Amino acid sequence: MNMKKKRLVFILVIIAVMSILIIAFLSQKESYKKLTKCRITSIVYSDIWEEVQVTGQIEMEAETFLAPGIDGFIEEIYVKEGDHIKKGQALLKIKNSDSLISIYKDFVTTKASLKTAKDKYISYETLYHNRAVSKIEFENSKNDYENMLFSFNAINERINLLKLKGVRFPEKITLNIKSDTIIEAPVDGTIMLINYKTREFLSLTNTIMKIVNLDTPIAVLNCDEIDVNQVKVGQKVIIKSEALGEQELDGTVYQVGSLAVIRDNLSTIEVKVKIANPENIKLRPGLTCDGKVIVRENKDVFTVPLESIYEEVNKMITKKSVVVKENIKREHKRFVFVIEPLVPEKKYKEYFVGILKKKIVETGISNDRFIEITTGLEEKDMVIVFSEKVVASEEKVLYLLENKEEGNSNGHD
Repeated sequence: MNMKKKRLVFILVIIAVMSILIIAFLSQKESYKKLTKCRITSIVYSDIWEEVQVTGQIEMEAETFLAPGIDGFIEEIYVKEGDHIKKGQALLKIKNSDSLISIYKDFVTTKASLKTAKDKYISYETLYHNRAVSKIEFENSKNDYENMLFSFNAINERINLLKLKGVRFPEKITLNIKSDTIIEAPVDGTIMLINYKTREFLSLTNTIMKIVNLDTPIAVLNCDEIDVNQVKVGQKVIIKSEALGEQELDGTVYQVGSLAVIRDNLSTIEVKVKIANPENIKLRPGLTCDGKVIVRENKDVFTVPLESIYEEVNKMITKKSVVVKENIKREHKRFVFVIEPLVPEKKYKEYFVGILKKKIVETGISNDRFIEITTGLEEKDMVIVFSEKVVASEEKVLYLLENKEEGNSNGHD
């Protein structure tokens, strides 16, 4: 009987011990928190930049608005929109130009008057030295010559300016020359716009054509007034346009405007960017584009995903010595969660067991994906990137190594 009682007691003890172990195991299991909705990223050295977002359109730096500065009827147009032209190529013919007739007349008459004034001045200079004319007569002849020379030079400058604008002048100008003339291309380029048709009358100040050099693309971008003080000449810019798909173009800021313009109730400043245009890309004026101006860049620094950073606000109450008044100062602290694996390594099923710890960090520059860590983390740390906020710290958690990322090779892809 005693043996039966002892055996029963032994069995009951075994059951009790097993129950305690099972309960302890179950309670230990429940104390772990599974980190299923997260990624684990390692800390690596990488490059990161901070950028200013801008929008605008593509233009060409070399644009010529052909306004020859003469009037007349357009008899013939030799080119069409889209044509590639060379400097000196005939673009159109103008006939019955009253302004051209006036220039020819002024040139011929002023040239003749200049010759007469010069001859008189030379003659009077000799006579004055021989005391045959008075000093006043000599000085008057000299003034007449100098005034006529000034007038003749002014007409020549006017003619040279018209030549620069494409007006073709004859080698020798006489009063018998017809008022018809050819307008030449003043530069190489592409005809983007023709404002006139044949038999229409061209006035003195109107523009006939727009010529652009498609090898000189620029981006004219609108920068928000909040960001413009960060933008400097020489900074790198990444340009994208829907017309180019996913292809990116490199550019450099070469001009930051000084005048703000109101667009859509926003105050913006114009920023001009020279684009390094690949030979296989055809950029056209007027294409819309987006730009990222790289305003700061740090190389070979600690970076983590932006969503791994949390922020807490602590209120600190200070007292000023002169004025007895409480001053509330808000201190913003940033932190991340890291996992420290247990040593020795411990697992539960496919999960590893680690301790979730909160680390205060200081941050540097950031972009839309990553942020620089200046202090607070070590290279061995494994940072948790949560899809939902976790506030507990110093608790044991279960995590999968298959969720681990080997850091980011480039902080600004």
